[in-house]
Amino acid sequence: MGRAIIAIFCGLALLSAFPACAAPAAWHQDGDGSHHLRGVVDRTQNDLQAALQIATGSKDHQRYRRAQRELSDFDRKLSRGHFDEGKLKDCIGAINDVLDHNTLQPSTRDALRGDNQELRNARDRRQH
Repeated sequence: MGRAIIAIFCGLALLSAFPACAAPAAWHQDGDGSHHLRGVVDRTQNDLQAALQIATGSKDHQRYRRAQRELSDFDRKLSRGHFDEGKLKDCIGAINDVLDHNTLQPSTRDALRGDNQELRNARDRRQH
């Protein structure tokens, strides 16, 4: 009886993990990559929001708000099927300003740097 319960539990765990394993394939199935890119934008927004919670200076807040606004503007167009390379460039620049000038926890800096690299990768893929 105990083994049967364990086997069922393991089977359910594998089934619930399957969608997570299949998620990267969506990037390739989505012809223009916008689904994946919108996920990157969402994650970046969340990382910026978390960092904003501990920001103290008004200049820091302004840089966070600018980065969030640029990402929102880019995502708005992307959700309508329009990849705006200029807006993406603005997003990358605004995040660079946060990385270069704001006081950040190491984990937050690493997360934002990774987010920004994914945005650059998307820009580079689109150019080629």
